[in-house]
Amino acid sequence: MAFDMKNYWGLGCLLLGSVAALLWATAVDYPLTKWIWQNGWSAFAEFMGQSLFEGEYPGGGDLAVLFLVAVFGCYALSLRPQAAAGLVAWRPSLGFMVAGSLITAFAWVHTLKWLMARARPHLVFGGSHPFTAWYEIGPHFINEGIYHGSFTSGHTAQVFVMMTLAYALVGRGRKPAGWVIGTGVLAYTLAMGLARCMTLSHWVTDVIGAVVISWGTPHVLYHHILKVPLQQRRRETLKGPGNLKAGWELLLGCSLVAACLGLVLAGLGLRAFWIPEARQLALLVLPGIPLAMWGALKSRQYCRRLNQALADAPTGSITE
Repeated sequence: MAFDMKNYWGLGCLLLGSVAALLWATAVDYPLTKWIWQNGWSAFAEFMGQSLFEGEYPGGGDLAVLFLVAVFGCYALSLRPQAAAGLVAWRPSLGFMVAGSLITAFAWVHTLKWLMARARPHLVFGGSHPFTAWYEIGPHFINEGIYHGSFTSGHTAQVFVMMTLAYALVGRGRKPAGWVIGTGVLAYTLAMGLARCMTLSHWVTDVIGAVVISWGTPHVLYHHILKVPLQQRRRETLKGPGNLKAGWELLLGCSLVAACLGLVLAGLGLRAFWIPEARQLALLVLPGIPLAMWGALKSRQYCRRLNQALADAPTGSITE
């Protein structure tokens, strides 16, 4: 398999820029978030935070929800035996968008929310909770009830998932459209993050952290795990997917979600040892560790079979 230095340079630059942004924002997180709140535009913040799908008026997050519905719908249609040839040709890209959405918006973001347990700005400014940096374990715990931690911003990550379409378009030779959509998604994401800070729902570092995860994860997934460009070339050369059965990308995404869920359960169980009123929740370690291991092993299995298929040395179905 060829070593694509260009892709590693892209990932390296992304990581360096993200780390630099997080380091800068960490030093000014509290005062900058407070300044954005005090100088915010309430009508804009309210619009971006509401959603038609939550029983409210149409809002800024609805476009991302519609995008996800469209992606999962097209992916499901591409799995049909009678699917149109054009839709089948898009299957590697659609599979990437499905897996990227599951891993980023549903797995990574919510895993960090539960494990980092950071208090939201309105609780800190209201005096009921202490301020913690994005890399510190916050004061929340599951015995307080179902909560939504501050780090990272779920709304921001959900909007940024649309960046997967830009990757897909560029990978299929439609670079102008991909760059236009990518630039638009980035601007839209920053607007969403700004609005979330205006309502004291998130800190500035929550937004930057969401962008880091939501960009870095699909980048690695596209180039180094799913290897979508190689999948597409294999389809064009061999006129078929080989032993890659339809739907395996969804199974990979679900396996990684299971691994993250197991990590959450194990993390909460370990933390419960130090919280007297919630010590019984330490039992969460028992299902957490096996679930995390199972999800990780299944994900590795799918990736290994993908590599076998791309090397044109299949040993069986990827969904076996």
